[in-house]
Parts: sequence; C-alpha cells; structure tokens
Amino acid sequence: LKQEGRPLAKVTGREIVAEHAGSTLDVTLTVAAGPVAGYGDTTVEGTEKVNRDFTEYMTGLKRGRQYSPDEIDDARDRLLGLEVFNSVTVKEADALDAEGNIPIGVQVSERKPRYFGIGGSFSNTEGLGLEGYWGHRNLFGRAEKLRIDGKISGIGSNDLTQLNYNAGVMFEKPGVVGPASKFIASVNTVLEHPDAYDHFSVKGSTGLSYELDKKQTVSAQVALDYSRIHDAFGKHTYLIASIPLQYVYDNRDNKLNATRGFRVLAYAEPSYDILSGAA
Repeated sequence: LKQEGRPLAKVTGREIVAEHAGSTLDVTLTVAAGPVAGYGDTTVEGTEKVNRDFTEYMTGLKRGRQYSPDEIDDARDRLLGLEVFNSVTVKEADALDAEGNIPIGVQVSERKPRYFGIGGSFSNTEGLGLEGYWGHRNLFGRAEKLRIDGKISGIGSNDLTQLNYNAGVMFEKPGVVGPASKFIASVNTVLEHPDAYDHFSVKGSTGLSYELDKKQTVSAQVALDYSRIHDAFGKHTYLIASIPLQYVYDNRDNKLNATRGFRVLAYAEPSYDILSGAA
C-alpha cells in the first residue's frame, strides 16, 4: 500500500486461528490503507555547520509530489553519501497536513569536517618515501569537499635534484544541477626520475557526475594534460586535451562486501594533442 503512495497505511488488527487437526494457521489482517498523499514540508534538525536549507534540498523530496517509500530511502542514502553526517534518519509524520500532504522529518548528526593523514615507506632500492593528505568535508557549508595530497620518494637513494614528487588537489561540490549531480575539479602534478627518463606533468580536469538512479551513474569531464619527457632520444613535450566520459552500472547488494550483483564500467576518452595536431 505504501508503494501506492499511501504513507499512513498500517495494520490495525491481526487474528490468528490455529487448526490443530490440519496443523495449519489462518491469519486475518485488518489494514487501514489511508489516502494517497504527496510530500509536505521537510523539516531538518541536527545541523550545525552544514546549511539546513541545502540539507533539505539534497533530500530531493519536492513538496506535492506523490509519496514513495523508495524515495524516502533514496533521500537518506543521498544525505549519507555527502559524507558530512554520521547518521541520518528520515521519517514520515503521523498525520497529513491541512493540504493532505505528509510532512517529512530529517534528523542528522554531523561528522568532524577536517581530516588528515601521514605515512611513510622505506626500501633498499627506492629509499625513504613520505606522503600525507589533508581534507575538508564541508568547506563552504554545503558539503563541498577539498582534499590535498602530497608524496615524495627516493630520499636517501637519489640526489636531491632527482627526488620524485607527486601532488594533487581535488574539489567536489554536490547539488549543482539537482540533488543527484556533482561538480568535480582536480589538478595533479608529477615529477619523477626513473632510470630511463625524466618526466614532469601537470593535469587539470573539471566536469559533472550525475546519478540516473540508484544503479546508474554517468560523468563527463574536460581535461588538459601537459607533460615533458627527457630520455635518450631527446626532449618531448605534449599538450593533450581530452574529454573523459564514463558510465557505471552497479546493482551489487553491498558495495563493500557484495554477495550478489555486479558492476560494469564503460569508459571513453577522446583526446587531441594540441602541439602535434594528432588525435
């Protein structure tokens, strides 16, 4: 009944009769269907640093649209997916409002917005390596993510001018063209010195990701990659523009420990070398 858009549907009575001769049970349920209703006002409680109106917007529960229990579950999953909340509860009210809609209550508990980590490694061939990262989950109050990563390797095994470096900055902003959308931008740079060549590159990309439904996600970006390679044949410089396109279908029952379902990813990246004119 709730799948029909009846948020107040409930079982009001239950009668169980046992027939011992036939070893059977007859169960009679009395159900109050309740009226079909749309969403009423969405009230958010528990926000501290996350914008309350933004949290309501990201539920995607538009006032007046017919109620669906699946959309209630989707709203909860979407808010948890922002990674700014420890817990999210989305509940229907016990009664309809004056317009015949069902009010929705959202209760959240926020996570700490900042995080960081450091690490290291050592080998007799590569020397000492150090890496670290710092991130913010709620940069401007609307679940914007910023993460900065850095890594250095070859300490002790290489000359100081031959150390390897890797650094990156990533920014995400959800809800730019609807609750199911996400703006993505990143910049990464690499300076490395393998035995056969020296390599330096800077790559930047920006684009959008959009959830078509709980199982399907599409994304499109524009990327520019500058790289310089010095090897035994001389110096080579590339400036490659590309458009990464991705489609993901994922119907696994559990993303971290799946027992059934599968994941399919389709990826294409049309590219063009601006300096050489080669596609």
